[in-house]
Amino acid sequence: MTPRSASRPAPADGRWHSRDPAEARHILSAVYAPHDLTVRDKGPFAFDFQLLDAAQLTAGFSTFGTDVAIEVPPPATFYCLCVAAEGTILTRSGRRTTTVSATTAAVLNPHESWCFADWRDTLLSVRIGRADLEDDLAALLGRRVERPIVFGDALDLRGGPGREFGQILQNVQGALSGSNRIVRQSPVIAARLGALLRSAMLMAFPHNHSDALAGEGAFAQVPRGVRRVIDAVEHDPMQLRTATDAARIAHLSLRALESGFERHVGISPTAYARQVRMARARQDLLDADPEADTVSAIALRWGFGHAGRFATTYRERYGESPSRTLRRET
Repeated sequence: MTPRSASRPAPADGRWHSRDPAEARHILSAVYAPHDLTVRDKGPFAFDFQLLDAAQLTAGFSTFGTDVAIEVPPPATFYCLCVAAEGTILTRSGRRTTTVSATTAAVLNPHESWCFADWRDTLLSVRIGRADLEDDLAALLGRRVERPIVFGDALDLRGGPGREFGQILQNVQGALSGSNRIVRQSPVIAARLGALLRSAMLMAFPHNHSDALAGEGAFAQVPRGVRRVIDAVEHDPMQLRTATDAARIAHLSLRALESGFERHVGISPTAYARQVRMARARQDLLDADPEADTVSAIALRWGFGHAGRFATTYRERYGESPSRTLRRET
């Protein structure tokens, strides 16, 4: 994901400077998504970008030295957490507009188009993988959900859950600025900080699954047989390989179980188990030693015998190849 300029290699310290808007657009497109960048002032253009690109944690400080506007088509595979390191910047996700600042943060949804305007100051933007966030939500709920996560209002970082979230966010800012070198130097710590940030984001920001996280989503209303299968899969997804295995665990007929899963989970029991196995394979890839482990061995460990199909499905879900996950560096 680390960008490389057409005119020069990526800097060792992860910091880019440019006076060329086209080059700035190229760099940001490589890290985030293709977009249109418009310079709106006649003042000197001075792009400065500091990047932290680690396993499950990609974040950057961006400033342009003058007012710019950026339009981004729906990126589909990731959310963007935005907070201004200084000043204010106007953001829009779909029809929802937020002026982010050092005390106001917003999350932009992947199924919506994005806009950034009045961008004269420094923005901290954290790329949050959609599939990673869904995996974290499943871990918090104890079950998987099929409805996409849709964030709503901005978060006030001055009090309540926002204040606690802001304290975690400071560690990301410290890693970018250099005051927290341990995160930048250790892929394992960076991955754990990324996981903590995502889980805290799910707990602090309002979204369409907030009630479920608060205990009002009525997981207790899910039939006992369906819950038995969910619990069994989360404990050991390898034990469920066929629909018959699921029916045996649920103590239900196959027809009754599949009907219950479709109604309360949105997918079949075997599809649910496959999602969990894919998530476990991703975690193993993130934790693996690229000099000793291979993608095919990890895939096989979680029941994916066809390496090509595994790689295709993995890329569709996580937005990168499994080999890139295995060999990612800070």
